[in-house]
This record gives sequence, C-alpha cells and structure tokens, in this order.
Amino acid sequence: MNTGKYALLGIIVFVLIIIIPLPALLLDILIAMNLAFALLILLNVLYTKKPSDFSLLPTCLLVSTVFSTAVIISSARLILTKGAAFDGRMIRAVSNLMVGSGEIVSLIVGSVVLIALAAVKILIVSKGAVRVSEVAARFTLESLPTKQMAIDAEYSSGAIDQEEASARKEALQRESDFHGALDGASKFLSGNAKFCIFIVIICFLGGTLIANMFGGETFMDVVIIPEGIRLDLLFCSEAFIDAMKTYIPLTIGIGVLSLLPVHLLSIAMGIAVSRTVASGDHKKITEDENVDALQMQALDPLSLELGFGLIPLVDKDKGAEILERMQNMRREIAIDMGIAIPKIRIIDNMLLGISEYCFKIRGTEAGRGTIRMDSYLCIDPGEVKGELSGEKTKDPAFGLPAIWVGKEKRDEAERLGYTVADPPSIIATHLTEIIRRNAADLLGLQELKKILDTLHEDHPFLVDEALKEDSGLKVVDILSILHGLLKEGVSIRNMVSILESLIKHAPVSKDVRFLTEKARQALANQICHEYADADKVLHVLTLEPSLEEKIIDSNHEKSYLDPPVQKLWMDAASKAARKVMDKGWQPIILCTETGRFPVKNSIEGVLPELVVLSLREIAPDFTVEAVGRISIEH
Repeated sequence: MNTGKYALLGIIVFVLIIIIPLPALLLDILIAMNLAFALLILLNVLYTKKPSDFSLLPTCLLVSTVFSTAVIISSARLILTKGAAFDGRMIRAVSNLMVGSGEIVSLIVGSVVLIALAAVKILIVSKGAVRVSEVAARFTLESLPTKQMAIDAEYSSGAIDQEEASARKEALQRESDFHGALDGASKFLSGNAKFCIFIVIICFLGGTLIANMFGGETFMDVVIIPEGIRLDLLFCSEAFIDAMKTYIPLTIGIGVLSLLPVHLLSIAMGIAVSRTVASGDHKKITEDENVDALQMQALDPLSLELGFGLIPLVDKDKGAEILERMQNMRREIAIDMGIAIPKIRIIDNMLLGISEYCFKIRGTEAGRGTIRMDSYLCIDPGEVKGELSGEKTKDPAFGLPAIWVGKEKRDEAERLGYTVADPPSIIATHLTEIIRRNAADLLGLQELKKILDTLHEDHPFLVDEALKEDSGLKVVDILSILHGLLKEGVSIRNMVSILESLIKHAPVSKDVRFLTEKARQALANQICHEYADADKVLHVLTLEPSLEEKIIDSNHEKSYLDPPVQKLWMDAASKAARKVMDKGWQPIILCTETGRFPVKNSIEGVLPELVVLSLREIAPDFTVEAVGRISIEH
C-alpha cells in the first residue's frame, strides 16, 4: 500500500470518528492511543542525536494533531448527548482527579487549573515553539547556499570526492526540508491548542443550555428588550447548579485530556529545533575518555579558512578562480618537490575578520593574510620606476613592500614596474610558499609508504634491497633523511638516486646526518640546476677557513658559537648575501663536506633563504664563480 492510500485511509477514519457516535469503551481506547502516540513522539525526539534524523517528525505531528481533533469532537458529542449518564472512564477518571468530590470549591479549583494549563500552552509553550521553529527554518534556508558553496569548494580543491559531496548536499537539502516542514507543523499545533479551548467552552455552554432547556423541572426566565429582542439571561438557580456539577467536571476532564497531548507534541517540537545536539551518546564520559577521543580525532593535513567576505572566491557561480589555481598548484608542487600534496579543505570561519584568510597544517596555523576584494596587490620587486598612491602593506608570501590599489590603477602599476596580483593569485602564491617551506611536515610515514609502494611497481629490487633487514635502514630513518632534504628545499622526486645512495653508504654509517649528506651528493646535478644561472654558473660565497673551523668545532662541542662570534658571523653573512642578491643572484655559501651542515644549521634561524652547498655537491657540468668571501674580525 503506497503513501496515497494511507492518506486516504486516514481521512476516512477521521471523518468516521467525527460523524459516527462512538461507544464510551472505544472512545477510551482512542484517547489512550492519542496520549500514547504523543508520548512516543516526545521520547523519539529526546533520544535522537540529530533532530533531522527523525525525518518523520513533521508528519507525525500533523497526524497526531488531526487524530486528536477527531477524538476531541467525538468526546464532546458523547458528553453533550449523555450528560450525567456519560460513562467514559478516561474522562471520568481525570475529572474525578481534578475536582474530587464535586463541591463548588473543588469545581472552581479544577477550573482554575484547567485555565492555567491552557494559558501555559497558548502563551508560553505554543508561542515559543512556533517562534523557535520559524527562526530555525529561516536561518537554515538562508545558510543553505553558503554551505553548498563550501561543499563545492572542498570538492573542487580535492578534499572530498563526488560521492561525498553529493551525500553532503543531500543531507543539507533534507535538513532544510525538515525545518521547513516542521515550521508548517508548528502552525497546526498552535491552532489545535486554540481549538481545544474552544471545544471546552462549547462543551460547558452547550451542556448547561441542554440541562436548562430539557431538564424537566426547570424553566427559563425571559427578559423582553424594548426593541423586541429576547435574550435568555437568567436560569433557575437549582438547575444551573446541577448543570455545573454535571458538565464542569466533564469539561475539565476533556480539557485536560485534549491539552495534555498537545503539550507533549509542542515540547517535542521545541526540543527538536532548539536543543544542542550531542556528538556522542547521552552517557557520562570520563575525562580520560574525552582525552582519548580528542587524540584520535583526525586533523586535516592542509586547510584554508576564509572570512565571510572571501567566500565569493570559492563560489562557482562567480568563477571560483582560486579552486582551479589550487588544483594546478598542488599538481605543480607534487611534480617539483616529489611529494603528493594532500587535499586542501576549504572552510568558512566566522571567527576570522571579514577579509582574512588562514592556512593551517594539521590544525596548526602556518600563515594568514588579508585580502581587499575588487582590489589589486602591487608588489615592489625593487626596480619600480615611480611612486604609486594606495594603501601600503606587505606581500603575505614573501614580505615584500606592496600597495593595495583599485582596478583603475592596475595599468599604471604595471607600467611603473610593479608586480600586480589579484586576490586568487595572492592566496595561491601564499599557499605555495607555505607548502614549500613546510613540505617536510606534510610527509609522514603513511605518505612515505605510498611513495615506496609506487616506486616498488617499477623498481621492486631497489625498494626490497633498501628495506631488507640486513641493510641497516629503517623506514623511520629514510623518513628522517627525506625530511632533511625537504627542509632545505631539495626535491625528493628522484627517489631512485636517493635510495641507491642510502643502500651504498648505509654499511659505512647509520648516522642520519651522514646519509643525508650522501643523498644530497647523489642529487648534485639536480641541486646545481636549481641554483645556477642560464650558463650553468654558480655564483658562490666562500668562508674564511678559520671561521668555518670555528663553526665546525662549535657544532661538535656545544652546538652553538659564543654569542659575540655568532653575532659577527650573522652580520657578515647578511651583508654578503645582500650584495649577491642586489646583483640578481641566489646567495650561496660553498664550504667543505664536513662544514656544510654545521654552517647551514648556524644560520637557519636568521637567514633561511641562504643556500649552503658542499664541494661534493657541485656537478661536473657546472662552473663555480666566487663572488665574495665571508670573514669576521674577532
């Protein structure tokens, strides 16, 4: 039987309950079913983790409301028909509970309680639930486009696949439909509460009128108004009191039994749209369990968080240039550095400034910047031909002086020699530099396993030889060596040469630093190509032998130079590097194999861009030109 047939059957039952007089026993059963159904709905809401998981809630509220209406009408009909002879046990039991012996005082108290119950339902529960459902529905609908754009951005950046993106969009649509339907169901509940009060009043007035007109021993005083209109104003006191004792308890009974299910349904609806949904079970979690759960939570390898004003950058309807640029960037870095760049999750973060963005690596901030939408960032490369008016700032990727200008000044900036970048280019460039500087942090054991598994397909003997037990190499040692290469910007795409070097030199020493230097020497041709000019010339700075010896000795003995010597060494290196950079060359220090690592380690914190090569890393096809010597006076 399909849904349409169920709906038709429900309508027929509703009409029959209203039209056909029901016996008291059947009426008791229907009232009990009405209460039980409302209670079951409330319990379902309480034990559902997410309100939208109970997708049938709006339908259940509507069915329960219609069914309750039919039961109330049938109950009122039976009360008015039988009067004092009414034998419905459910209503009689509730009326006896509310008014007790039936004395005037008890009738008044019971009536006050019923009025209070009705007031609470209409003024507090019903009104509050309706308002909450309206607000929830409105905010859900308003946030739907933004959430869908965020999903599209994650899919375009490669953070999720098409199947997951479709599933998330379907879940969003279901949530939106749920809150819209719940908002409509709340109107039915609100109307049902007013209808219950109306039935209670009609039941009392109708019963009193019947008792006075057809009681046998009573009569009505008739007052004649001068215009000829007759109004029944006064009843025989004894008949009126008898009618009150008969119909007030029954009215209170039907009122309570009709309002109680509506109360339960309204509370269920209010809880469904207003409570904060727990992410786990409704059980007490100890502090240790919380810590374990937090530790096991996976962090995104790379994430880009955007302020609200930057969301259009990932909106497909507006071009979403940044998504395509990020895909190209991931592909280029993977080819250049030899590591697969993980998917970048794009998130809207309302805690950021409207124009701010933030990069995170495994949950830790790695860089941030501010974007001026509809503006261009004009970067001064050091060779501009004139001044440009605008908001002064710094390039977020390299820290160079820059200026924000409007679209109308773009051509002027390019003529003056500025490097002009639009918002998507700024973010993509910044992200590229962050990934290059932190490439080692993106390579873990799991990523290394994938690299080795891929390499094993074409070079099985090489990988097996490197990982066999008597080779002396462990996977963690290989990972440390690769980290050492990546930290100095050396690509690991030539894994064949790296593994061959490790296999060759591991029998000599298992020291990771020694093996890293040997791996660099195996990549000499690649490294020289990286820093040489078009004529294959490396413009290098050399060190005074005594200075290099001091650096090597300090590394062996205490891992650092004396502070005065260290300051002189830093000042001299900075001065020499600036002179080389002014000529348009990459600053390179050339030293012995023994001194290469200590020299690089001593200047890493102050001059990370300064390259340090050893004599053994100079490939045969390249020429070395000394452009300066670094020395200190101490």
